[in-house]
Amino acid sequence: MVLTSRNRVTTDDAQVDGHIVPGAARVSGSVAEVLVDDNRQVKAGDVLVRIDPRDYQAPVDQARAALAMAESQARGAQVTFPLTRFAAIRGLANTLSHRARLGRGLHDD
Repeated sequence: MVLTSRNRVTTDDAQVDGHIVPGAARVSGSVAEVLVDDNRQVKAGDVLVRIDPRDYQAPVDQARAALAMAESQARGAQVTFPLTRFAAIRGLANTLSHRARLGRGLHDD
């Protein structure tokens, strides 16, 4: 140990004791915010960082757009089904009426 000035001590044989616990991310991405200070104790389940959501927002927006389109198509199908059914019934009624007139010898002129 070498004393270089009144308030400063230097050495070439320094050692630091501490515990290092590795952490594993559940998702990848850029860190937007660090929520803990250096050398502070944390508990299991504590949020340590916030990941920048922009990388994940585009797929979420695409999925929402696809869902909205599917819902719109489903509503459209519900609207057109009764109209198609009505047209089919009307066509059947016209055909039956026409057959009935033909059976009686009447014709549309």
